[in-house]
Amino acid sequence: MNFRTSNWSLGHLLLRVKNNLFNNELLNELSIKHNKRVAQLILRRLMQKEVVAIPKSANMKRMNKNFNVFDFELSANNMATIKSLDKGSGLVYNI
Repeated sequence: MNFRTSNWSLGHLLLRVKNNLFNNELLNELSIKHNKRVAQLILRRLMQKEVVAIPKSANMKRMNKNFNVFDFELSANNMATIKSLDKGSGLVYNI
């Protein structure tokens, strides 16, 4: 078994990305298509890539929404679309 370990939170990752993923047009289109928030799309992509993500939030509504990622699946095309946004300058690479 291969394990990847990392020491970051999803919020930390998303807030520090230079290209502001929350306002990305492609991610917003996907979020509308799936009726999910952008953060939920990112969490779902990580799950489908078998990366364990432990989202951090002090907001109860966001905590509940973070668990609401099991009722949809991203297609291979959706996964590729999200991967295409990786410019190699984030905190985590090759995910």
